[in-house]
Amino acid sequence: MKPFTPRFGDEDLYGLLSVFPRSIENSPLYAAATAVTAVAMPEVNEFKDETWSDFYLPLKRGRKMIAVPVTITKIPTCKDRLVVSISNRRSMQIDSGQESAPQEYLTLFQEIGKLTPFLQKDASLVKKLVPYDLRTGRIPGKYVMKELMSEEEKESILQKYKEHENQKLKIDKISLDDYLKTVAICYRAAFGRKTKWLSPRQMYERWADGRHGGMLDLTDSSDQDEFKKWYESRDWQGGHPFEIIFSHHNYGISLWPPSTGHNQYGVSVGTIAYVEKYLAMISVLIKQEIPFQTDCLEDTLQYLIGESTFFVNQSGEHSFYYSHSQEEKQKYFPHIIWDPLKIPKWKSE
Repeated sequence: MKPFTPRFGDEDLYGLLSVFPRSIENSPLYAAATAVTAVAMPEVNEFKDETWSDFYLPLKRGRKMIAVPVTITKIPTCKDRLVVSISNRRSMQIDSGQESAPQEYLTLFQEIGKLTPFLQKDASLVKKLVPYDLRTGRIPGKYVMKELMSEEEKESILQKYKEHENQKLKIDKISLDDYLKTVAICYRAAFGRKTKWLSPRQMYERWADGRHGGMLDLTDSSDQDEFKKWYESRDWQGGHPFEIIFSHHNYGISLWPPSTGHNQYGVSVGTIAYVEKYLAMISVLIKQEIPFQTDCLEDTLQYLIGESTFFVNQSGEHSFYYSHSQEEKQKYFPHIIWDPLKIPKWKSE
């Protein structure tokens, strides 16, 4: 490969990405992006979207050249809109139009086009040019988590839950007061002294999602029939009355009431941030012999003993960002399964 000096460096790119618009209508920019795709065949999905994975943007890093993956997707149902994703860190929708666009955006696509002929001649270049801190992969959680639950503790929790299930405890009807009483038991297990002096309703108002769907407006909080009628009406749908610990990510912890045909509470957790609180709630519900079931327990325990998969250099809860420093190379590199680097199918092939 005959060397050339990329126009942008690492810091230049991150500066550009930080101000990337979510969408832009600029015909010259649309044409520049389209020109990049002209040399390769797209993959077409069931919606007829056309995707090119991956082109590469050359960058300067010190005295070396590196390359950053760039995916381009054309969406026919949106008037052939282009969606450009750079290194899975930022994406931009590009349509034809009269909006102004900084020259740097056009230069990005020109730089991609400058590197493309080299990759057409030698696809192995991507392995040399794409650094590991920009690649994606997977690693078992046990190699990156600071603390792990022991296998013995995991088996103990599962055994207690199995014994609880075997009792086949049931509850037919509850009132709002009954529900909030059970919620309060969970809150005391999860938050301890923070619950002191708070009534069950106050605890719920403090930690729950807030969109109670009319549950707190029931006329008689002790009336089981009124609670059942409200619950089975589904008027609360669209709210989150049973998300007793709110979370901005996915959902927090939910306690579903028993209902016709399902005479137990249901407990679920939707974020790893609350797994300890979830287990505390499970433990106290077992001790107090409250009828409940949960489908999240085994997956939660697998996570806590380090058997869940963490995604390397990708966003999400189970994620791990790898810098390829000397320390990280020794500690993590042997355990990472790297995703294959992609390259477009060139039209000349």
